[in-house]
Amino acid sequence: MDIRLIATDLDGTLLRDDKSVSDYTKHILKLARRDGIALAITTGRPLMAIPEQLLAMDCFRYAVTSNGASVYDLQTGERLMECMLSREAVLQILEAVPGDVCIETLIDGIPYAPSEFVRDAGQFGLNESGAAYIRETRRPVSDIRSFILQNKHRLDCINAVPPSEGRAQELRARLAKIPGIYITHSGVTFIEISGTTNGKGQGLRFLSGHLNLPAEAVMAFGDAENDRDLLRAAGCSVAVSNAAPSLIREADTVTLSNEEDGVAVKIAEVFGYPRKLS
Repeated sequence: MDIRLIATDLDGTLLRDDKSVSDYTKHILKLARRDGIALAITTGRPLMAIPEQLLAMDCFRYAVTSNGASVYDLQTGERLMECMLSREAVLQILEAVPGDVCIETLIDGIPYAPSEFVRDAGQFGLNESGAAYIRETRRPVSDIRSFILQNKHRLDCINAVPPSEGRAQELRARLAKIPGIYITHSGVTFIEISGTTNGKGQGLRFLSGHLNLPAEAVMAFGDAENDRDLLRAAGCSVAVSNAAPSLIREADTVTLSNEEDGVAVKIAEVFGYPRKLS
């Protein structure tokens, strides 16, 4: 197995539940980088919401963000690829999403959300960890729909947070009728809408081509529905054991959970690195 590019999702995959990265995982990633393996973050998060601890490690050279809407070279800061929502799609999305459903948007890798959502995301169904993440990463906007309309020509994506699973299913059905958008979710009531055709998979395919690597040289890790196309774009697809059952069934192989450093353990297995710190 001649792997030259490793792409990994963050939340629920590389990151532990408390959003930390273990010393063992850091060690293994540094060994891979030392050996010339290109490492890429592939996430639904925008660029500015990537944890600083990951960037400070200086292991990841690339980032596929906003579910494939953008690809960045983290070393140079260059945005290598962008796939923004069309103006027509933005208008149709706003029409499809009821006024009582919370929405947010991303511009140039920066997330903007309603002030009340940033202030107290718990009232929209997020747990304390999710609410803290929103507070730390979102820029508050007083009138999000007007803000979206003013910037409809430069949106990376739009996210919707319906109040229940039933409402989320209804909204996904309405959105599915809009041409030229990609709909996925990383949580039951967190719908992510972008202008890509294959989500993270499209971003990974672009990056593989940019590096002149065939799919067979790519290993990808994921755990959620928005990782499905990512895994399909890699020659070696790996699901962590805490992944959605459908993703586990589709992956080439399964590693340990995110709480057990599954990404690092699999990398160590493939490249012959130590299974634990000495």
